[in-house]
Amino acid sequence: MVNKTPAMQQYAEIKEKYKDCILLFQLGDFYEMFYEDAVIASEVLEITLTKRALRDTKIPLAGIPIRSAEPYIAKFVKNNYKLAICNQMEDPKLTKGVVKRAVVRVISPGTVMESTALESTSNNYILSIYCKGEEYGLALVDISTGEFLTSTTQNLFDFISIYNPSEIIIPESLCVNTQLKNKLKEITFLETYPDSAFNLEKSTALLKKQLSVQTLQGYGLTQPLAISAAGGLLQYLKETQKTALSYINKVKAISQTDYLMLDDTTIKNLELIKNIRGEKKETLLWVIDKTKTPMGSRLIKKWLLHPLLNLSKINLRLEAVEILINQTIIRKDLQSLLVKINDVERLISRINFGNCNARDLVALKNSAKIIPLIKRKIAQSKSSLLKNLSDMQDLQELFSL
Repeated sequence: MVNKTPAMQQYAEIKEKYKDCILLFQLGDFYEMFYEDAVIASEVLEITLTKRALRDTKIPLAGIPIRSAEPYIAKFVKNNYKLAICNQMEDPKLTKGVVKRAVVRVISPGTVMESTALESTSNNYILSIYCKGEEYGLALVDISTGEFLTSTTQNLFDFISIYNPSEIIIPESLCVNTQLKNKLKEITFLETYPDSAFNLEKSTALLKKQLSVQTLQGYGLTQPLAISAAGGLLQYLKETQKTALSYINKVKAISQTDYLMLDDTTIKNLELIKNIRGEKKETLLWVIDKTKTPMGSRLIKKWLLHPLLNLSKINLRLEAVEILINQTIIRKDLQSLLVKINDVERLISRINFGNCNARDLVALKNSAKIIPLIKRKIAQSKSSLLKNLSDMQDLQELFSL
């Protein structure tokens, strides 16, 4: 520390708190990386590794322009690196001495919001696991859409194969089960988190506050293990994203009685979403996914992996399909309208999260413009399922704004 400049001393202090992250340290218009972080960045991002004079020595340095940082962030995440974004919190022109800096967000494979790092046709889930004996409490969040799910199961790896999370969070105490820990690490990016975050009482209070409710029973959240998993995950997300995540305001408890629970072997052998070679081509999803929006692609993938068990719901769906096949004009008109709809789900999440840009707002406006036309078209359908959809809000007040 003695030989460091004030700015580099500040860097060292912040890096000490985020040892497990690549620290992107803002210096003017660039995010700079130093020492081992710089060496990793040069290899992963394929950028020039230089050296910076520091007192009587030279240290490795690599940098990326802030205005075009998104594709570089995406590349880091795709290579399973965790990033700490450290921004200048003051205007250097108005500050004497070292500019105040702080980490404003931690980005990992399961918390990335940048569109270039996300696959539009798939959810990007982060999974939290809390267990007691052979029973697992599970919680899933896709922060790019705001979806929040919970469940309990004894078939952990079947559940993982259905939802394919890009990151898994486990309590530190679970690390004693080295066999489980190593198996999870083989599957995806694994994080450990303090046991205190999974405390049932603490988790219950945190979830009630997040969902603005007096009791969790209205959401079907009654299983203590699932509540602990959900609370731990929510605490992790709030700590790393440095925001209230107000758009994550409802949770769905996955019922084992509503859907047929497929196991890993069945999903693989039936080639539902990946073929034997691990590719998407020539799978059932590849054959039937003719959806016109990214939201539709994500939904039909969920439907394939969660076959309905309720006969009346199955028949409603079949009726809607049959009517759309027979009502050719309505179907074609709906297709031509849906193709103009952007990924509203992720647009709204980015706006709520606070990292949207002007293009996102224009895309939302252009999508909202189409909603009244879709409402009118599906109201003409004879399907009760489709007619129910025509009751959706038209968002014209938002469009005008």
